[in-house]
Amino acid sequence: MKTKTKKFWIVLLSFALFLSSIAIVVSASMAKSDKNDVQLGKKINVWLIAGQSNAVGYGETTNYPDGYSDGDILDAGIPNVLYYGKGDGNNITNFVPVAFGLGKDAATSGAEIGIATALSKSGEKHVIIKYASGDTQLSATKVTAENNVSTWTPPSYVAANPDITFDGDKIGDLYTGFISTVKEAVTKLKKEGYTPVVQGFWWMQGE
Repeated sequence: MKTKTKKFWIVLLSFALFLSSIAIVVSASMAKSDKNDVQLGKKINVWLIAGQSNAVGYGETTNYPDGYSDGDILDAGIPNVLYYGKGDGNNITNFVPVAFGLGKDAATSGAEIGIATALSKSGEKHVIIKYASGDTQLSATKVTAENNVSTWTPPSYVAANPDITFDGDKIGDLYTGFISTVKEAVTKLKKEGYTPVVQGFWWMQGE
């Protein structure tokens, strides 16, 4: 098998294991809630965003045209769609309404604004949990001691591949950071009386 083809399949398998691992961990966390706890007004839909620079959000607010139909609500904040985020950019952990400026800085935005505007008239309560970091690696096999960057490698992938050499000491940092952020947000939501229900997950690659 050619080297490039082999590397492609390694990356693809790594990403598939990453997504399946997240699904298992998040589902386990949600399963701790009693199904009878879901009450009218208490359920909150959870939407997850993870990935690289595009997930962080580099869309400049000034690029939105004058008269943009959702501009007013995104300036003020969408009250029924909350935001909780960590990683690169704005770290906001107090559940603010989704608005412009939740990207890499206060002048930029990411996928959260499109998701939030689509959900704004749903009549339900939502929260977007985002953990993203730009200029990182999907495949830990590309990391060396000189190019020592964090990766999204799940621990299960490392354990299942003892024949692969992983040179960096940040292997899997982003995976564990994402899982930790989701668990932290879910715990806070439960303390506030909500029953979180995961509805969707967005992965956004680099630019």
